[in-house]
Amino acid sequence: MASVTYWNRLIPQPTGSSLEPGLAARVRDPFWTLARQLQLGEFLGVDGGSPGFIDIASRTAFFQRANAPLEPALEAEAATPDGSLRVEVGQVLEGMIDAALTPAAKATAAKAALRTQFPLPSAQSAASDGVLAACAGRVVDGVAVSLALSRGQPPVLDPATDAALGPIYARFSAWVAEVVGTIGTGPPANWSASTLKYSLSLQTTLPDGRAATLAAEPDRSGDLEWYAFDLAEAQSPGAATPLVSQSLIPTHVRFRGMPNARFWDFESNKTEYGNVVADVPDAGRLLFLDFMLIQGVGWYVAPLDVPVGALCQVDSVTVHDVFGGSTVVPRADATLGPEGSRFTLFSTTDRTSGGVAPFLFAAPSCSAARLTSEPLEDVRLFRDDAAELAWAVEDVAPDADGVPTQGYERGQPPPPPSPLAILRYQLETQVPPAWFALLPQASAGTLVDFSLAAISPTGLQPWGRVVPSLATAPLPEQAIPRAGLRLQRVYCRSRWLDGSTYLWAALRRLLGSRGPSSGLVYDRVLPAGE
Repeated sequence: MASVTYWNRLIPQPTGSSLEPGLAARVRDPFWTLARQLQLGEFLGVDGGSPGFIDIASRTAFFQRANAPLEPALEAEAATPDGSLRVEVGQVLEGMIDAALTPAAKATAAKAALRTQFPLPSAQSAASDGVLAACAGRVVDGVAVSLALSRGQPPVLDPATDAALGPIYARFSAWVAEVVGTIGTGPPANWSASTLKYSLSLQTTLPDGRAATLAAEPDRSGDLEWYAFDLAEAQSPGAATPLVSQSLIPTHVRFRGMPNARFWDFESNKTEYGNVVADVPDAGRLLFLDFMLIQGVGWYVAPLDVPVGALCQVDSVTVHDVFGGSTVVPRADATLGPEGSRFTLFSTTDRTSGGVAPFLFAAPSCSAARLTSEPLEDVRLFRDDAAELAWAVEDVAPDADGVPTQGYERGQPPPPPSPLAILRYQLETQVPPAWFALLPQASAGTLVDFSLAAISPTGLQPWGRVVPSLATAPLPEQAIPRAGLRLQRVYCRSRWLDGSTYLWAALRRLLGSRGPSSGLVYDRVLPAGE
């Protein structure tokens, strides 16, 4: 059966053309509202006003290396003279010779003589059977020529050719210094093999005129932010830098999700602090919510601009409120408790006195704009309690051509068993390739040190640079935590304030997993066929 459905629509009609009644937000019972405000203590105000402006008196001293980032200068290591680098640098040298020497026959003869005098290393293993084998006899060893020029021993051909090649060698050496940098295989200059971390020290002058030494320990990623620096040494005070006073207008501290000050405004639901569940023992969470929801509206920030690479010391902060009053704000860490019970934020530690230094170092760091590559080398360090030693495992290491290669791809042929004996005595089992033992040695007290030693007669050598650096100094037991440690070599690239580009290789320290067992077992008797 057919049906008919009706809808009735209610359309509100305004009784007037003015918006004032709605915006007035009238309250039907204002006395009830006043009574509730009295009960909640909203009338218990204090005699204070909002800050109108702030006077900040500060002193500023500039760091000597403020025109360049610190990480490339303090963390960089020398370029590895692998096959790819030798060929690339050699091709650049031969290109310079082709462009400068005329006629072409003279350039060809000079290149042939240099290839004979500085040939590429021969491919001695399957790992090096790549770029070196393909370019042997076709290009000069550019790294060997560069090292000879740095020692003041240029190639000697004939007098006429040597005179023509002199300016080319100068341009070539300048190109190597600018693009490649130092060439070598040692660890970074500021890397400590006994602690497996960077240890840096910088000389500077403090705002009060004292000559000082700043000690720095980068974080696990190698970043040198302001909190990485401590005041290690300071001499007697000298001529202080001029005192500069600035008047700044403070602004409210704003953060996502905080209550809005306007009446007809709704907070964003991206961060809902009202849904945070805090139990009674969660004192830290309760204090956090108290600041966010109640005390946050009373905080202000005054933007004091500090140049990059400057050491800024704030001598006084005076707040002038809208009622004409002035309040001097002392340093929050001016009076600290005894060592072990103190707490401070945004302070520089003073190792000379055990307190805090009165300045803040705006370090010229490029960590915020740094790009890192995949690990060129990845070494795991962990303890093996069953075998009573520690292991350094090259999970990733560059081959002879500089290409990162997985450690298990090296291969290790097993030794042939004896064909005559019925039983075979095995002194020790073979460990996987790229595993290198760190043997314990007696140290001071009850601790032990680990030292790199070969426990297998196969003669396998590490491909990278991290494991050989462990042989330069004993490694304390506490340097390898129970959870394991990872040391990675990565390429870093960053741009500085003037647009210049920096490229360097650095080490970074990470917590690592123990990984699989080495399978090392001693003194076994096996059938001859096994």
